[in-house]
Amino acid sequence: MSVKRLDEVTSGVVWAAGINAELLPAVPGTALRCVITDAFPDAPSLRIFLKIEDSDYVELVWIEPVTEDFDEPIM
Repeated sequence: MSVKRLDEVTSGVVWAAGINAELLPAVPGTALRCVITDAFPDAPSLRIFLKIEDSDYVELVWIEPVTEDFDEPIM
């Protein structure tokens, strides 16, 4: 997957985090939020971990391809 395609896929997650990161699903026992994207042409489904630093800052922590099957993508 190209960097341009990765940017396109993650743009929706970045938008959602910018609107209201607290609504993103929390990872139990951590300060992380996790979003799983739908697969798109030329891009697999991605698991994206974010951390809310404060009311003005959300840190992108990790991006990885999803290798398991999920019944419902979170986003």
